[in-house]
Amino acid sequence: MDKIKDNIFLIDAIGALCSFLFLFGILKICPEILGFKPKIFYKLLPFALGFFAYSICNHYLISKRWRFSLRLGIIASANAAYGLYTMYLVFVSNEPQEMYLLAQVLITLEFIIILGIVMLEFYFTRVNMH
Repeated sequence: MDKIKDNIFLIDAIGALCSFLFLFGILKICPEILGFKPKIFYKLLPFALGFFAYSICNHYLISKRWRFSLRLGIIASANAAYGLYTMYLVFVSNEPQEMYLLAQVLITLEFIIILGIVMLEFYFTRVNMH
């Protein structure tokens, strides 16, 4: 578990980069393949890129001892908000009946992965505070 804790920001950065590449790839390939409106991706891209930058900086540039719980709590909260915002954009504001089932499955899987990371981050935040 210590190895995961030591690399939690790197894990988060890799996840954010995967989200960015997934969203960017869909925009480049053609959003109509999955039934998405491109504006959804343009709204999510900056968040994924920002989370990547924040997490990679925390992993490589900021001292491991400097308020670990606070920094991890920030990214955990931001990831949770991003996941909820994504679900809102996709399933509430995008008229899901127009979206293909594959798209709904992919977004739901991404949400589940984000939720797992958020739970791990909040766990390490709580453990580190005691």
